[in-house]
Amino acid sequence: MSSLMRQVINMTEILEANKTVTQNQLTNLVESLIESESQPGGPYLNKNQADLVLNARILKLFHLLNKDLPEVENYIYDQLSNNTLLSVNEKTNVKKIINFSISKEPALHTKREYNYSFFNSFVESLTSEVGTEIDIFGKKIISVDKFGEITRFSSSFYESLNLSNIILSIDLKKLGEANFMIWLAYSIYDSVIDGDINPGAISSGNVALRRALELYRSSNIDYSTVLEYIDKVDIANSWEVAHCRFKINSREFEISSVPNRTELEFLLENRAIAHIIGPLCIAQEVNMTSNNIKKLEQALKYYCIARQLNDDIHDWIEDFNNGRITFVLAELLRKTNFASGKHRNLNAINIMKKLFYDTELEKLSKLIETYIIKSISLLDQIDSRLSDCIFTTSYILPIGDSAQKASKQHKLNKDTVLKIHL
Repeated sequence: MSSLMRQVINMTEILEANKTVTQNQLTNLVESLIESESQPGGPYLNKNQADLVLNARILKLFHLLNKDLPEVENYIYDQLSNNTLLSVNEKTNVKKIINFSISKEPALHTKREYNYSFFNSFVESLTSEVGTEIDIFGKKIISVDKFGEITRFSSSFYESLNLSNIILSIDLKKLGEANFMIWLAYSIYDSVIDGDINPGAISSGNVALRRALELYRSSNIDYSTVLEYIDKVDIANSWEVAHCRFKINSREFEISSVPNRTELEFLLENRAIAHIIGPLCIAQEVNMTSNNIKKLEQALKYYCIARQLNDDIHDWIEDFNNGRITFVLAELLRKTNFASGKHRNLNAINIMKKLFYDTELEKLSKLIETYIIKSISLLDQIDSRLSDCIFTTSYILPIGDSAQKASKQHKLNKDTVLKIHL
C-alpha cells in the first residue's frame, strides 16, 4: 500500500469518527496529494500510473468534506464506463469505496478519438525480447495521450492554419505515428539512463526510434529537419547525464556543483524538442516566410520549456531521491544552501519541502505562465488566428492553466483538509 493511500484511508477514518488530526498529518497529506497528481486536481498516481482505487478513496474523502474533484470524477467515470480490462469485481469494489453515485456524466468526459491500431500492429510484429518493453511504455503513453497532444500535435497545427487552398503533400497521420514512436523511444532511453529499467532495454528504444525514422522518411517531410532535432535531444540527454547527477543515499547526499539557470533552461528546451518537428516541417511545406518559421520555432521552444517545467514541479522530490538535478530542484538547492558539499538527507528534504510549498510553487507557476505568454505572443505575430485556435487552446494554453491551478489547488487542498479538525 502506498504512503498516500495510507494517509487518505487514515484521514477518512478520522473524519468519519469525528476525531482530531495533527497539523503535521494535515501538512503531509496536502504535500502527498500534490506530489502524486498527474495534473492539478488529479487524477492521482501510484508509481507514475493512475490508480483507480487510490482515486476512489481520495474522491470519497473530498466528498465527505463536501468538495468536488471533477478531474478525479472524470477519470473514475471513464474507467468504469470504458475500460474493458476492468473485471466486474474491480468495478464493484470501486463503487463500494466511493459509496455514492457520481451525480452526472462529467462535462469534460470525452472518448479518445485517435486510433492506436498502428501501435498494436507494430508490437505484434516484434519478438518478445524487444516487444515487451515497447508494449509497456507504449501503453503508458496512450494512457496520457487521451487529448492527442502526442499523436495529433502536427495535424492540429495544420488545421489551425486554415489553408484550404493549399494541397498538403505531407502525410499527417504518419507524422502523428512518428511523434508517438519518438516519444516512446526516448521514454525508454530516459528510464535506462535513470537506472529504472535494465540496460538491455536500450535495444527496444532503438527499435522504436528506427520505426519513427521510417515513418518520417515516408511522410514526405524535410528529413534533414528530423535529424537536426533528434541530434538536439541526444545532445541534451548527454549533457544532462554529465552535469545533472549527484550521489545520494538514505543518510546523506553530496553535490559538487549545480548548473546555472541558463544551462537548465537549455535542458528544458531540448529534452523534448523532437516534439516540434511536425509543425516546423508543415510550415516549410506551406511556404511560411523564414522569419515566421523562426518565430514559430521559438514559440514552440517556449512551449517545450513550459511543458517540461510543469512536469518537473510535480516530480522534484522523486528527482531528488534519484540524484537528478532539474530546473526546479536546482532552484531549491541554491536557495537552501545545499548546492554544494555533503549534507544530511532527511534534514535537507524537509527544508526544501517547506520552501517549495511556502513560496517556490507559486513563483514557478508564474514562470511557466511567462513562457506561455511569450509563446502565444510569437504565434500572434505570425498570424493572429494562431493565438486563439485549436492548436493553442488544446496544447499550449492548458499548460499555463495547469500552472495556475497547481498553486491554487495546493491552497484549496490545504484549506479543505484543515477543516477536518475544525
